Amino acid sequence: MHRRLRGLPGGVDASRLRALIIDEGELTRSVLSTMLRDIGVQHVHSARRPESARRMIKDGYRPTTSSSPTFISPGTAPMT
Repeated sequence: MHRRLRGLPGGVDASRLRALIIDEGELTRSVLSTMLRDIGVQHVHSARRPESARRMIKDGYRPTTSSSPTFISPGTAPMT
């Protein structure tokens, strides 16, 4: 079953998304990873520092399959 994320235009098939979480807090990264997997996001990666995330992206990791990435920060609504 494909899950849809509410609040985004037209809904989003969560199984088609990829996520890159960037946060210094290990607990925050772990909780967000679990939450994203629970709603069906299959590809979740994390980085402690922005430099590490940049390296991941430079090495070929693409955090999303859509043409406009969605950024979600704890306590805020998704923004594209």
